[in-house]
Amino acid sequence: MMFKKFKNLKRTPAVYISIIIIAILVTFCNYVHLKKNGFLSIDVAVWTNISKAIGQGKIIYRDVFDHKGPILYLFYSIGYLTAGQPGLFILDLVCNIISIYMIYLIAKLIVKDKWKILIVILTCLFFMIRIANENPCTESIALPFTLIALYYIIKYLMDGNSFRNKEAVVTSTCFSVVLLLRPNLTILWVLFYVYMLIKQIRAKKIKELLKMILFSALGVFVVFLPVIIYFIANNALYDFFKCYILFNLKYLGGEKKAIIDVIMYFVLETNFILVLIAALYLVIFILRKRINKNEMKLAKFGILYFVIAFILVIMPRRAYNHYLISMIPTFIIPLGIILKYVESKKAISCITFFTCVVFIIGYINIQIEKKELYKNMNDYLNDLKQICYVTRPEDDVLILGNRAYIYLMTDRQYSGKYLFQIPVAYEDEEIADEVIEDINRSSPKFIVNAMHFIGSKKANYYEQQIKNILFDKYTAKSGYIYVRKDLEEED
Repeated sequence: MMFKKFKNLKRTPAVYISIIIIAILVTFCNYVHLKKNGFLSIDVAVWTNISKAIGQGKIIYRDVFDHKGPILYLFYSIGYLTAGQPGLFILDLVCNIISIYMIYLIAKLIVKDKWKILIVILTCLFFMIRIANENPCTESIALPFTLIALYYIIKYLMDGNSFRNKEAVVTSTCFSVVLLLRPNLTILWVLFYVYMLIKQIRAKKIKELLKMILFSALGVFVVFLPVIIYFIANNALYDFFKCYILFNLKYLGGEKKAIIDVIMYFVLETNFILVLIAALYLVIFILRKRINKNEMKLAKFGILYFVIAFILVIMPRRAYNHYLISMIPTFIIPLGIILKYVESKKAISCITFFTCVVFIIGYINIQIEKKELYKNMNDYLNDLKQICYVTRPEDDVLILGNRAYIYLMTDRQYSGKYLFQIPVAYEDEEIADEVIEDINRSSPKFIVNAMHFIGSKKANYYEQQIKNILFDKYTAKSGYIYVRKDLEEED
């Protein structure tokens, strides 16, 4: 079993120390962990504010809106409420350590040579540092669980033995966690469960199939039961269904890019690694007569996983590079199979050297990009000083738009449900009306217009409603900061 490998820790300490060091380096590539002034990216700031609200007794979906899965807020709450922003660094680091360790174990299943394993790890990590600039996110938190399940699945596909009860429970538990993070990241399990269903029915092993279903259901039950109990106990089950299921169906719409533009964005953003992996699968099928039966079966599973995963990445037609984190598990299979059949030590030495150089160059480039980001923060920091000057920590302050990091960096809070409104209010008029109703109900003392659309002649429905609120109930206090008219004299 995977966990028994920890018994060998004393024998191979260098491997585990190296994994931890690499994980720390990868974690520091993340833009979220910028040290200067505690800056957080847009999405991470939203989830951090929600975790802060949960710590104050609010219930996710019922009292504060977001449309990501509840497990995300469980991890964020543990990290942020335990250690503040450093807790997010620790959460990201733990995810990276587990992910890198699992990549190591999976690569070891396919190839035995330590240099070949290193090539697989560094290739995956080069891809990771190019795209993981907004972690911890749903994809990065889901990655360790996906890799744990992939380990058991590859092990089964390669040795052909029965899928044991413990493996069924662990795999389905990982499935449930990922499902409650983001449903479209569960393609690995969907493929495997369909494969097992067809295989066991064909082999007439109905008893074994039913046993696997039973123990898989147990894994699902272990995760889902406390989540359902939590929402029922807090009278928020419908809110959970409405925000996580119904809203995400609406979110499939909205503004989209051309499909070819999205594909080219992802290909260029990853320095053509996606093309490389596709080429490796092609080579495997060209050389299929030289590859043994189990490895070919694994390759067929891998190519199907790669294709469907990429379709799910580009299907929303939005150019967010963190979507590609879900592609990392699809790389290990073709890299491992191809490298296994490279017998020349000289060739392996050259590939290892080249991979190390590319990883180092990529890492240095990321650090340069972070320094450039620091230089562009001055105007933004001046805006924050103005907010702190006009408002007080005890004031109810609404930030219009999606820049939830302003709440954290100015130590301000909003009492309403929609602490961010964009892009959710743009999806349709019904959601826009809910946001407007929430603002009217909470009546914050200050509204900070972080959208800067006031005065636009082409305001959409939501923006026009916001204009009406500001002009009817608020007075411009300092440029983009508005104070409620009935409280203006108190200020």
